[in-house]
Amino acid sequence: MKVITAMSNWYRSPSTTTSAGYACRSGLIGQEYTDAYSLGLARVDPGGRTPTGVGVGNQAIFVIDGKGIASLAAEDSEVCRGSIIKIPGGVPHELRNTGAVPMWLLTIHDPPLEPEASAAGVNERPESTWQRSGEACRKAPEVVATESLAWKVFEAEGVKGYELKPMILGDELTNAYSVDLMRVAGGGFSAAHTDHGRHAFAILEGQGCMVIDGQTFDFQQGDIVKVPQGSLHELRNHGGAPLVFLAIYDPPRRRKGS
Repeated sequence: MKVITAMSNWYRSPSTTTSAGYACRSGLIGQEYTDAYSLGLARVDPGGRTPTGVGVGNQAIFVIDGKGIASLAAEDSEVCRGSIIKIPGGVPHELRNTGAVPMWLLTIHDPPLEPEASAAGVNERPESTWQRSGEACRKAPEVVATESLAWKVFEAEGVKGYELKPMILGDELTNAYSVDLMRVAGGGFSAAHTDHGRHAFAILEGQGCMVIDGQTFDFQQGDIVKVPQGSLHELRNHGGAPLVFLAIYDPPRRRKGS
């Protein structure tokens, strides 16, 4: 299945609650599609907070809606709709909702680290890439307000009405995947093409359709579009309003051709 609507269903009926004022669902995208990352969705009610955690691997959190405070390694930063929170492995973190409406979060996790055999033949879990690289002083957690980034016209053959904020996530946090924020004007489209790697679109605003290997899939705000590696695909904005989405790429990112 190339289009799933778990995010739309989740908006209507959250079900997995792990603590007061907080609910989450993991595995919106996982091993059934890619080994580069896993995707989840969380809701933090007004006055609620996420459980304090320390991840082994890197993770990023995109604020879909709402506002609050992100505590990263005991330092507080304000976050709001459009903020992206970059959390290297080993960093304690917690988010609090300081607003009057639920805060919705899209979470992207690096793949789990596989145990390694020690000299004694015992499997041991390695340190995270962040810890192992020795870059702890240079690779600190970060909050970026994507609203402060400029839209850039996406110029490519067979593309109309596209703008993007490229690499809002990339090598500065992880080499497992990369993320662009994209906007397509009403009537905009990308002509049929293929890409080297898989990618997925998390639809934040608007509606449209994706034609994948000759089959048409309609989507709307809250849907996730999964584009298989090597498929011939095109995207079209059906509505008059802009279509806004996160594009999450497995490596490599490059387009193969039209």
